[in-house]
Amino acid sequence: MLNLALQGGDSLWGSRFIGYAWNSLGLATVASLIAVGLAVVLSYGVRMHDTGFARVASRVASMGYAIPGSVVAVGILIPFTWLDNALNTWFNHHYGYIIGLVFSGSAFILLYAYVVRFWPFRSMRSKPA
Repeated sequence: MLNLALQGGDSLWGSRFIGYAWNSLGLATVASLIAVGLAVVLSYGVRMHDTGFARVASRVASMGYAIPGSVVAVGILIPFTWLDNALNTWFNHHYGYIIGLVFSGSAFILLYAYVVRFWPFRSMRSKPA
């Protein structure tokens, strides 16, 4: 096995690897910008309107760290797979065409999962003395 690894190497390492790395970096950058933008909006909303709804929304938004990644993945895949199946059924019924996996087969669901999992929101409101 060592001889094969030294002679042939890994087929993914090389020029294709750089492309894969850039794709991963791009998705991570977009997901982090979305997560930070949403955290700023939610934090500002909690700061300006400290209501029960805002407090519950901030608690729900910060659950991504508390829930294991596999549970988040299944919780995201189930509704988006149902939505893909519903869209395919509707398009097949009305147009006789199956459009495929619109949500769960695209980068959209990966970005959504990244944002849900790594949204580090923590309310910074001060309590009155």
